This record gives sequence, structure tokens and C-alpha cells, in this order.
Amino acid sequence: MISKIRDKISVKKLALILVAAVIIAELVTVIAVSEAFLNVQRFSQSEKAEKIIEKPLSSDIHLKWIENKGESVSVADGELTGISVKNNSTSHSYVIMLHPLTLKPADMASYAYHFYELGFNVYIPDYVGKEVSMGVYEKDTVLRWINCVCENDASASVFVFGVGLGGSSALMCADSELPSNVKGIISDSGYCDVTEVLKGNIDKVYGLPSFPAVALSKLYVKATRGWRFSEEDILNCVRNSVVPILYIHGTEDSVVPVGQSNELYEVTRAKGTDHFTIHGAEHAQGLNENSEKYWREVDDFIRNSLDF
Repeated sequence: MISKIRDKISVKKLALILVAAVIIAELVTVIAVSEAFLNVQRFSQSEKAEKIIEKPLSSDIHLKWIENKGESVSVADGELTGISVKNNSTSHSYVIMLHPLTLKPADMASYAYHFYELGFNVYIPDYVGKEVSMGVYEKDTVLRWINCVCENDASASVFVFGVGLGGSSALMCADSELPSNVKGIISDSGYCDVTEVLKGNIDKVYGLPSFPAVALSKLYVKATRGWRFSEEDILNCVRNSVVPILYIHGTEDSVVPVGQSNELYEVTRAKGTDHFTIHGAEHAQGLNENSEKYWREVDDFIRNSLDF
């Protein structure tokens, strides 16, 4: 009888040890994944990043163009850095371009070239710090860039254009007291719900089930970094926008489902707001999939807001 009781106790202890081991292993894995993701440089250079954006955003020709034409720029006493492509001295049109999470400013070369050809002065900020916050802190950097451009040119007409993280960081600025110089925001492959994006990609990128990995990661980030994935209500930001927004999305986006862009469009009340999709395009691949439609729609949106 006593031996049976001892056996039961031993089985329970073993079960508890196994459960504890699983929990500890899960926590260690989530911490490692969270740290790897938050570290932008480490993440962007890893093979994991290739699962986010499948093909380069810019052609070799345009990459060479920005290498030759672009200049390093530093404003706000060196606190803000990036690439600039200045147009003729009489141009008061500006575009601030925000790159996706896994890329760098120069990768926006094809977009920059098109805007330059339209007569824009182009700024491509290095707006993400050593760690990414999915727009929570990046938004503040974007706002500082906007204010710097407008302070340096009182006659400036400014567009903010972003892809992926850049698109959503731009959207987070929409409910701020933007200078009247800002004429529109263009968001390509932007998201409205970071948690849902993580749930949809943590298995794809890291091979982990979304539950409980995402919940644990959110708790870990809040405890160690002090911000929450849901800190910025992007839907509320665009709902309160006074500037028009153009939403662009690929119908086959497996990183940020096109439904998120649809949600954003549906709640945006600013006059002139528009939305279009690129059939068959994956995440951030709209320009590669159908450049003719892409620029036709973008240029129409710009012309409705700017008098060339």
C-alpha cells in the first residue's frame, strides 16, 4: 500500500518536472525569438528576414542611381540621419519615404526615382533605431522629420510614403497635429493590428505555434522594453486623420493580410482617401507585380492633392 502511494507521488513529481521543463523551454525560446526580432540589424541579416519580403523592392539600375545621386543627410544636430535626393532648387514638393522592417533606406531606390522624376525632393530616413517597436517609437522619429522639412521650407508640400512597417509608422502620424504642409500619406502593405500580424507569422518565420508564444512575447516586451504591441491604436489614428490616405495592398499578402488594409480604409474619413489592390502581389511586392497600375494610382492620388 505504502509503495503504491510512493509510486503515485513519484509519477506526479515526474509529471510536474516535465511540465516545468516544457514551460521553461517555451519561455527561453520566446525570449530568444523576441530578442532576435527586436534587434533590427540581427533580424534583417538573418535568413528569417527572407520570409518577410521575398524579392528586392528596387531594380539594380535604380540602386545604382541612388548610390550616385543620393547624399547622406543629417538633421536635428545629427540626431536624424538618412539619404536625400535633392531636386531643382525651385521645387517645394517633398516626399519622406519609410522602408520596411527588414530593409534599409537605399532599398527604396525605385520609389525614390519615380518621385524624383515627378519633381520631388526625396528624403529616406533611417527611422528605425537599434531595436524595432513596430511603430510605437518610430512614429516620433517620422514626426520629427516632417517638422524639420516644413521648418526648413515654409512653402513645402509634403507626402509621407511607407512600405510595411514604414506604411504603418506613417499611419500612426495621421492623428497628430501635422503641419498643413502635409498633403497626404501613402501606405503600402501597412497593418492595423500588430498582434494579429505576429500570430500569422510566428509559425512561418520561427516555427512556433502562435499560442502561447505571442502572448508570452508581448508580456516579455512590456516587462523589458516598457511598450505594448497594442500601444498605438492605428485604426483610431487614421479615423482621426485630416489628411487623405492612399492604401495599397497585394491580394496575396501572406505577411499582412489585405483585410487589414481594408479595415483601415473603411474607418478613414479624410476627404480624398483611396484604396487599391494589386492582384497576385505578395507582401510589399505591388510595384514588382504591376508597376503600371501602381504608379498610375499613386500619381492620380498625388495630382488630386498637389498642383504641379
